[in-house]
Amino acid sequence: PSDKALLVPLLNPDQVVSGQAARFGDPILLDLDGRGVRDMAYCGGKYFIIAGHRDGRGHSTFYQWAGGSARPEPIPDTRFKGLNPEVVVFYPDTGCEAFQFLSDDGSNRRQGTRCKDLPNVNARRFRSVWVEP
Repeated sequence: PSDKALLVPLLNPDQVVSGQAARFGDPILLDLDGRGVRDMAYCGGKYFIIAGHRDGRGHSTFYQWAGGSARPEPIPDTRFKGLNPEVVVFYPDTGCEAFQFLSDDGSNRRQGTRCKDLPNVNARRFRSVWVEP
């Protein structure tokens, strides 16, 4: 709505996994410069958001957000040239200092065919990129 990303908080995730009905909180509109949320992870009291265009075109941006009514802030010097990031992963032993991006390479060509269209599913690929300070 209004070029903002829509988040709807799930209030009872543990109960949903156990088979109970989901309960949702009030919706949140985030200004991600016209992008939508590709992935969001929580680390060190902040949310980290990969935001990309809804049509998969254009470049993605990495944001940090304190939550609530705070404005998400782009993380400087984060460039995704040649990547289509879909996932950010933080690991307990690295804290928030080092993390991993997973890139969807389905549109990249291999053997003249888009990777996601290769008949042999074992030939389809994605990439993993580690980011460390």
